Amino acid sequence: MHSKSQLRRKAHRLIRKDHKGHQTAYDELKQLKSDSPKVDIAEIVSKVPSDAKNRKTQGLRIAFIICLGLVFIIRVLDLIANIGFISISNIIVFLFHGITLPALGIVGALTSRIRYYKLVAVFMTLSTLGTVFSAVQYESNLVLAFAIPFIGAAILGFVIPAKIKVLYQKKMVQRELKGRTVNVYEYFFNESKTTSTEDNNDLLDM
Repeated sequence: MHSKSQLRRKAHRLIRKDHKGHQTAYDELKQLKSDSPKVDIAEIVSKVPSDAKNRKTQGLRIAFIICLGLVFIIRVLDLIANIGFISISNIIVFLFHGITLPALGIVGALTSRIRYYKLVAVFMTLSTLGTVFSAVQYESNLVLAFAIPFIGAAILGFVIPAKIKVLYQKKMVQRELKGRTVNVYEYFFNESKTTSTEDNNDLLDM
């Protein structure tokens, strides 16, 4: 039985590496033995962007990576500023917000893994709220300025997945089952005929 994580990996390989269309990938994955219903498989496939989607969002993904790079720099500066009385909480914040989240976000942007975007966006939103609270508490515009990369990463982390997701439709079709014609629901992806045959020219895609 294939788990959801295995289906995600196979969907990514079929679309990003083998350059197959989303409909083809869906049709192949639904034939595998798994506990996932067809709607879950369709959702998994829809979250793997095509080359065309990646090219259209290239500017946004570059901006996302820049924001995460700035977040890393800010966390490094924060750690250095507190080097004299560093605490466990400072180290945890640096390791998670300064290294783990930016690394996940950058990997997601470079390898077309949509699920990393929202994870990063949620925590960047929480960091933004914390930074804004500190700015209000200390009445410091400088502290507020440091929130800009966090805000940018949070917004882009929600916007980019919505733009690169490939839409699909649920339709009732007729199928032959044990000599009988039955009506079943199927999922069809809204992709042009040329999308699946485009060369992978996206500089950010690996």
